[in-house]
Parts: sequence; C-alpha cells; structure tokens
Amino acid sequence: MSLLTSSIDEHIERRRVKKSEKPDIVDVMLDMAEIGSAEMQVSRLHIKAIITDMLIAGVETSTTTLEWAMTELLRNPQAMSRAQEEIELKVGRDRMVRESDLVSLDYLRCMVKETLRLHAPAPLLMAHESTQGCNVGGYYIPPKTRLFVNVWAIGRDERVWEDPLEFKPERFIGSSIDVNGHHFELLSFGTGRRGCPGIYMGLSSVYLVVAQLIHCFHWNVEGGLDREETFGLTLPKKFPISAFPSWKLTTDDPS
Repeated sequence: MSLLTSSIDEHIERRRVKKSEKPDIVDVMLDMAEIGSAEMQVSRLHIKAIITDMLIAGVETSTTTLEWAMTELLRNPQAMSRAQEEIELKVGRDRMVRESDLVSLDYLRCMVKETLRLHAPAPLLMAHESTQGCNVGGYYIPPKTRLFVNVWAIGRDERVWEDPLEFKPERFIGSSIDVNGHHFELLSFGTGRRGCPGIYMGLSSVYLVVAQLIHCFHWNVEGGLDREETFGLTLPKKFPISAFPSWKLTTDDPS
C-alpha cells in the first residue's frame, strides 16, 4: 500500500506544478475525485483499489498465458525449434531479445495467438449486461440481461478451427485473424468498449518473456506437461511445470 500512496502523492505534486499533457489512469481518477458528485465521491481508497485490481488482473492473466505457452512449446518440440531458430536468425546469440525485436518475430507472435486460442486466460471474459432491449439473430434480448461469452469454447469449436485441439501456430501464418477484438473467432481480450484496456501491454510482456525464456536455452522437463486446467476467473494449469534450463550449445560453441 505504501507504493500506491507514494504514486498518488507524486501525481498530486506533479499536478500542482504543471498539468500533465499526457494524463494516465491515476490522473483521470484524481480528476474524478476533484469534481465529485452527489452519487459518488472518489476517494484515495477507491483509487488504490482500482490500481490494485488492474495490477492483479494484468499479472495473473499474463503469467497464466506464459505458463501455457511454455507448456505447449515443451509438448511440441517442432514448434519450440522453429521459434528458437527464428529468434537466433533475427536476434543472434550475442545479446538478449529486446522489445524492438518483437515486430520481426512472426512465428513467435503466431505461437502466442495459438496459445490464447487454446487457453484463453479469461475463459468467460467479463460479464456484459444489456442497457436496453434489442433483437439479435432473431431473438429478443430484454434489458438488464447478463451475457457471458465463452471464448474458451469458441477457440475449440471444430466448425471454426481445423483440428481445434491441436497446437498449430502455423495456422496463423499469413492469416489476418488477430486478438485485437476485430475477429470473433479469437476474442481473448474481448471487443468493443468492454475490451481489455491492457491488451498491448499484456501481449508485449508475453512476447518478450517467452522469447527470452527460449532464446539460447534448452529445457529439461520433469513432469507437469499435461493440459489439465483448474477452474476460476482465469484458467491456469492444475499442476505447474517442472522444467530446468540449460545452455543450448551450437556447433560454434567451444567444447
């Protein structure tokens, strides 16, 4: 909590000196606290709670996706080798993968898309509620109807995907399908006004960490490569991975 208090104090002090040209989420909430209303008065406690929720949501979904991505790569050695070869070709072995390298790692991005298709971090997304009555596909939806979108089932629907239970990053090579909410086949982050605001930060984090984990390393596995899930708001593995890295030798490495 001291970290959140310090961050709020820093924002308040900066606002006293000069109005920020690029306000962030804390600035927006401080504006709401200053304006206030009869219905709701935003306090420091509210701001801390919202920031905490955002941090927890971002951390848990990202780490869940990372664990599933590593699980699928370790279960599929051909996919692992192809991803490693791409990184070694585009980055080399004399430095770490940087965020600026990610745009050139096409297969890595396809691999993350395939992971999100099979293992949506939020399988039912956030609950939606209709504000007014409407007709959808010939059905009348009354106001205040709550809707849960089962993106887990969509990602495994054989009417949409060929071999839906197989991990095949190649299916996204040359495909226009993305995870930005424009294609209903892959709604890992939702869409529209209720789409995840942290999509780009989350994707960048997963791309970068997976790339650094597999770059120049060989992984020795000791169980934990099953696909069994445990139920929750997110969908993590029931049993964690047990794997250990070792340096991935090449013909150029000294013996």
